[in-house]
Amino acid sequence: MTEDRPPIGLAKLPSLQILAIYGCAAVLLVTLLLNLLRYSSNAYLSVIYPGEIDYGEGIVWQQAALLPGPQAYGDLQQFPFLVFHYPPVFHLLANAVSALGIGWLAAGRLVSLVATTAVAMLLGAIVLEMSARDANRPGQSASAWFGAIVAGLLVFSFTPIVFWSRVARVDMLAAVWELGGFYLALRALRRPGLLPIAALCFVLAVYTKQTMITGALAAFLVMLTIARWPAIRAALLALLVGGIVAITLHLVTDGGFFRHIIAYNVNPFSLTAAFIWIVRLGPQHFHPAFPAVALASAVALAIRMAGSVGHRLRPAGAMVLLYTGFATAILVTMGKSGSGSNYFIPVTCAQIILIGAAVTQLARLSPASWRMALGFGGLCLVLAAQTLLVPKYGERALVDAELHRQTDAIIARIRASPQPVLSEDMVLNMRAGKIIPWEPIIITDLSSKGLFEERKILDIIANGGLGFVVLNSTSSEKPICGLRFSDLVCAALIKAFPVVRPMGTGPLRLLLPTGS
Repeated sequence: MTEDRPPIGLAKLPSLQILAIYGCAAVLLVTLLLNLLRYSSNAYLSVIYPGEIDYGEGIVWQQAALLPGPQAYGDLQQFPFLVFHYPPVFHLLANAVSALGIGWLAAGRLVSLVATTAVAMLLGAIVLEMSARDANRPGQSASAWFGAIVAGLLVFSFTPIVFWSRVARVDMLAAVWELGGFYLALRALRRPGLLPIAALCFVLAVYTKQTMITGALAAFLVMLTIARWPAIRAALLALLVGGIVAITLHLVTDGGFFRHIIAYNVNPFSLTAAFIWIVRLGPQHFHPAFPAVALASAVALAIRMAGSVGHRLRPAGAMVLLYTGFATAILVTMGKSGSGSNYFIPVTCAQIILIGAAVTQLARLSPASWRMALGFGGLCLVLAAQTLLVPKYGERALVDAELHRQTDAIIARIRASPQPVLSEDMVLNMRAGKIIPWEPIIITDLSSKGLFEERKILDIIANGGLGFVVLNSTSSEKPICGLRFSDLVCAALIKAFPVVRPMGTGPLRLLLPTGS
């Protein structure tokens, strides 16, 4: 009968076993660094690529070109029929970078890439700050730094962040402001004087993307239980500054600001669609090990919080768990028409924090016993394996010379057209120096709700108000127009432009008038 033995300290383990455990940690770091190199290469190609990567880049570019100005958040019923989906912080910052002599599209993508780097640093800092809330133990500093580094590098392995970090869209910049405020709120558990700065970061997050409120909700709900009056003063500061900005934008746009970012953003909604998109686009689809580890970490954190006696762990853990809960709950908005994988960015950031916390905790406990040491090594290998299995990203278009020539030919044709050109690839209009007449999908949605008079578009098409049309989407239901157009508009386009001309092997095709 074998006698039970007490836990063996790591220092007393056989040297080969020690090397194996540290080797697992090294494998994880090397894997994450190699993935970062792959990401960096693709990011560079994305910045210098002159064409569309995401459908929304062209309309954001058009919005930025009109900001500030009289057409910003203007009358939707007046041509061009443009909706401004977001507040102006990203647009103005991208304009400022572009003013340095960089093309606007590259400038917008640079803002997103720099913001993503800042997100990685902030997530690592949050993991460190969570560790600082815990009781001091031997080896805490090394384990905390290891967990923080892993969290920061994991940013470049999550598909939602990887994609949205390379496009000229508002999402990653909004994430920076929110996570910056969240980090400062965590620091404010020790230094309440940081709360006003955190509040201003949350204001910037909302004025970059109006739905970025999860971090502020989690932070202030916890801080109200810890430092009530400092939290109330910081919240009042956020309301005051945010209110002044809102009133100013309301007045200078004759009320258009709120119409655009609220009324025109309430798209058709379906819970069934939300479920379908969550299943198709969620991190659990592309890399299931990451959310599984994050869930286990959240459960362990909740158990530790329930068993903790002191004041030190509870607030930080509660803040992280609340942020995770709110970020998960807000995924229900995936049911809105026009939603995409960018809706997963907050919950992805929450998962990265929880994974970093798990790595930190197991690294700290690994010297205690064989079981903990093997658990730490196993976690490192699981994370490394999942990183290797992350789907490749980047598009053929980034390096396809033939496709570049085709788009250049279309741009030249748009530039030469005496009339506006309707294009689903709206970057083409902007590169040609021509106004975007309207964004197809948003106008279709607003017409279905009675917020836009679709007859205006039908009249323009019927009266020869368009030079030609560029399409890049299709469906089995509408093989020519795709689903971004209503049936009436699709029929009008086919009648006015009966000639369909594919552009090589790429997705673009032209609808041209008879005789072209």
